[in-house]
Amino acid sequence: MIEHFQDPFPDEILYSVWARFSELSNFHSLSDVFEELFNKRKIKPILDLPCHLGHFFDRLPFEHGYTIDVLINDHTLLPFYAPFLPPERYQALLEQMISGNGKAVQRRAGSVSIHIPQHLYLRYCPMCVERDREEFGACYWHRLHQVPVVVVCPTHAIFLENSTVHAQSTYGRQEFISAERVIGTPVSRRAESWPLYTFCRDIALDAAYLLNSPTASLELEFLEKQYFAMLAQNSFLTLGGLVRKADLIKTFVDFYPAELLSLLNCEVRYARNRETWLTSLPHRSKHMLHPLHHLLAIRFFGTTIQEFCHRELQRPQLFEPGPWPCLNPVCDHYRKCSISTYQIREMAKGKYRGIFTCECGFSYSRYSQVGAAFSSVSESEKRAILSYGPVWEAKLRELWLDSTMSQKEIARRLHISKTCLKWHATEMHLPPIRVVATAVEECLSTHITEQSRSWYRSQWLSLLQEHPGENWSRLIERSPLVYKWLLHNDREWLDEHRPPRKEKATRQSSTRSDCADQGVLSHKPERFSDFQTADAVRSAAQSCLHDPGRPKRITQTKIKKHVPELTQLLRKPVEIPLTLQALREVVESREAFAVRRIMHITHNCLKERVFPAKWKLIEQANLHSLVHNPEVQQALEEAMSLLVKDATSRKLG
Repeated sequence: MIEHFQDPFPDEILYSVWARFSELSNFHSLSDVFEELFNKRKIKPILDLPCHLGHFFDRLPFEHGYTIDVLINDHTLLPFYAPFLPPERYQALLEQMISGNGKAVQRRAGSVSIHIPQHLYLRYCPMCVERDREEFGACYWHRLHQVPVVVVCPTHAIFLENSTVHAQSTYGRQEFISAERVIGTPVSRRAESWPLYTFCRDIALDAAYLLNSPTASLELEFLEKQYFAMLAQNSFLTLGGLVRKADLIKTFVDFYPAELLSLLNCEVRYARNRETWLTSLPHRSKHMLHPLHHLLAIRFFGTTIQEFCHRELQRPQLFEPGPWPCLNPVCDHYRKCSISTYQIREMAKGKYRGIFTCECGFSYSRYSQVGAAFSSVSESEKRAILSYGPVWEAKLRELWLDSTMSQKEIARRLHISKTCLKWHATEMHLPPIRVVATAVEECLSTHITEQSRSWYRSQWLSLLQEHPGENWSRLIERSPLVYKWLLHNDREWLDEHRPPRKEKATRQSSTRSDCADQGVLSHKPERFSDFQTADAVRSAAQSCLHDPGRPKRITQTKIKKHVPELTQLLRKPVEIPLTLQALREVVESREAFAVRRIMHITHNCLKERVFPAKWKLIEQANLHSLVHNPEVQQALEEAMSLLVKDATSRKLG
């Protein structure tokens, strides 16, 4: 049993405890010290991972209050290596420290590495020395200061100093040397102004946490899961589970100063088909790495060592937990969470697109970015619609063929713009777009009932009675739909019930009579009626729409080239209400023309089996000034969804 045994100080390494005992016991030889401590005369006193601890524990005085685990966890460096050792290697190392010798113990722990520089001498903090002498009456070797990767004291923000005791001398000379014996009056060197101080302080803090909060060996599956979660959180993992090695190494090298990586001998360089210590971290079962590698990587990924060891990290969720809502306004499941699964595609590094499809066939996509907040349902409606599905298309066909529905009302019910409504109607080969109003629908119908004829006649006669003496144009302006119906379906009756023509002045009348006597027409050539001019305007617009080549914007100037009399008629806008209405319908705004250019280019791409990127589509359609317009954005999203859908169907076919 050991007599005059002194309790270890806080964070004192066992080597220091034995050194103080050796100097106080005043034995004649070191072999006597070994025999007193370990009941063996020849051993190798190892600094960081001492062995024969079971013999030492058995030699302690009765009622000492220690356990073998306390001695190992509080006064050796095993807790620094333990979390990153395979469980079987950790158990073998622990048994060797308790009952075995020191043969290859450091190699088994991974502390002997050609990559990580080892301290040549035992190290100390000058301010810790002064504090220890004031508090305990003597200084001692601190465990944290002997960790190979620690170069600064995190408590006092100063550099650690080398003593004269060689860290590897214990192998050859087999002696114990206390700190009080070799450290005189220390001189402090501040480290805060050092450019690498912050990084080195963080490493020292992580090492201190590992020493002060012992953690058993982490399971291989747990360690791999933690690293893959951190890779995914930082967008270094593809959807297929592959590591973006080039991006990972480049970002890592940009994060840590080159001087620091050189100092720690932890440089990484990307080479195809060759692993580095950084890229091999998620596969610990194949590689034995130093704890420093793990500490650098964990800090780089933005996680703390505490979270890494004690909290199961999760891969980022790109969308809120399901189920997800259907956004088909004509579906029974509208806004109800009826979609239970979704497909995910990676658009760029860290940016993903989820494709949500309801059983009604309505499919839409939502975009997500790693680290961004989840989108709400209202925001989801603004995402690209990939397919409207058969239910939506059946509803469009039903509403389109309903003569009581206007285009505006159909678009409102289907939650699309009027431009998109017309485009979908063309794609579905629905009848040509008509002037949507009850009266106009009836006038275009081939089946005219006597009841309808009687009603329109009565309306026209009432108009003549209420406004006697008004000219033809004013009457048409007051009731254009009634006039148009009669013009198409009851022309003869309408001609018989025209308002009487007003006589011209006497001089003009006599002149006109003279001309009639000479065989000349008694009136000017009849000009186009308002209705005919409106039809001509629409025909001209259709002609412009079907012009070959690149689309050209339909403007009032282009319409005038096809309908020359329009220039003179526009001088009296009150007399041409139908023409003005036709012009408002066919003249394109900048946004509407942009949508038509998008659709034209999309059709050409589908025909030629070309699938351009979105930026290329914007460039071809010259949309740079309108790219942020909501109507143009929606048309772009629909065009891209059509291209993606067609490309997918071709691949599957």
